Amino acid sequence: MKKPLTVLACEIIAAAAVFFVSNIGMAPEATAIPGPTWGADVAVGQTSLGDIVVDTKGMTTYVFDKDVAGSGSSACTGDCQKLWVAVPAASDQPVAVGVVAPVGVITGAGGGKQITISGLPVYTYTGDKAPGDTNGQLFKDLWHALTPFGQKIG
Repeated sequence: MKKPLTVLACEIIAAAAVFFVSNIGMAPEATAIPGPTWGADVAVGQTSLGDIVVDTKGMTTYVFDKDVAGSGSSACTGDCQKLWVAVPAASDQPVAVGVVAPVGVITGAGGGKQITISGLPVYTYTGDKAPGDTNGQLFKDLWHALTPFGQKIG
């Protein structure tokens, strides 16, 4: 069965992006993205979970099972916001390096612009102290790191 040209093109672009990112020092743990150089809001980094979406500092990003894709809002409010920090967007059109899933922006619970991946708001976890940490993975079975294709891990 032949693949549609758009699917094949996406696979080639994704492979090239992963190759590019992996050959500029992003392995074996996630490292800071040179934001001033690329202006990236999110990118792909390598961790013990494999290739995942990271923020500009190389910190693991997570999605929350209580958020609804495409709702335009975050379910992480109040005390939740103390542990889970919304990944900010520099503009209404965020830059994503190596991320194949659709990347967008909502107005987060704190009022600022928050990155979304596949329609879900993304966050970093305050328990992650260094690039490559994945301490928030499966926290209370509600939080998941994401693959570059926007799939939840775990």
